[in-house]
Amino acid sequence: GIVTAWGRNDMAVQQQLGMRWEVSDPNGYVVEQYPGGGAINWEYGYTGPGDEQDFIGGRFDLNKLEDWSIHIELFMNPSAPVVVADYDGLLCTVEALEYAGSITEVWINKAPEGTGLSPDTTVVADGNTFEVGTRARNDSSVTFTGTVQVVVYDPDHVKRADKSDSTGIDPGENLYFGEGLGGTFNICSVDKAGDWIIVVVFRGDEMTLAHKEYIMTAVPAFPDPEFQNFVVAGYDGVPVDEKLMVVPGQTATIHMTVDYRGKAIDGTIR
Repeated sequence: GIVTAWGRNDMAVQQQLGMRWEVSDPNGYVVEQYPGGGAINWEYGYTGPGDEQDFIGGRFDLNKLEDWSIHIELFMNPSAPVVVADYDGLLCTVEALEYAGSITEVWINKAPEGTGLSPDTTVVADGNTFEVGTRARNDSSVTFTGTVQVVVYDPDHVKRADKSDSTGIDPGENLYFGEGLGGTFNICSVDKAGDWIIVVVFRGDEMTLAHKEYIMTAVPAFPDPEFQNFVVAGYDGVPVDEKLMVVPGQTATIHMTVDYRGKAIDGTIR
């Protein structure tokens, strides 16, 4: 903070004005003496009747909450200084800024499952890369630097991504955060089956305002079944190479030997 004070000459003739003050923090400690050592800072020249003269102090940190006080004196007549006005009381009250914010949207994009998916969804561990999209809102009355951080852990609890994006955000603004268009972070390939943990954090001027966690479940990717070497073993005891006479409406049962390469399944081959 910087104190600027004005003194006015209420006399009928011009006067040379001087001023000094002390600023104290809420604990009573003096943080500024102007001009210092109990001296008086006199203006250069004179102030006419009814005119004002300003005095500007040094800079100090308003680093404590609650009431700050000042004792200030206005002087005339440098050869024999006389206090013509003074004030001893409240300078200002320092209050904490009330930061508030929320994470308004989180989604994932992954092929072939699609875009704009809920992060608590099931995908295939097929090695394809996925993205996390985010949007956050400033719910406070102050402008601050908003930061969204996305951290992703794979099913083995290995951190696979830690990405963030920051920008100034005004009160009430609801912005997309990310390295890509539309607020997306490019994460990594889904190369493991199991639960992937997605952590999203929203901060305002480095203070955490919102935190969300999601679980994206990846299921194993199996190759398409391969059917090879279909062999018709017979039809009601008739050899394979013989022609069969089938009456319209008659049901024919064919017994086949199938070479199937894939995961174990229960089902019917038709």
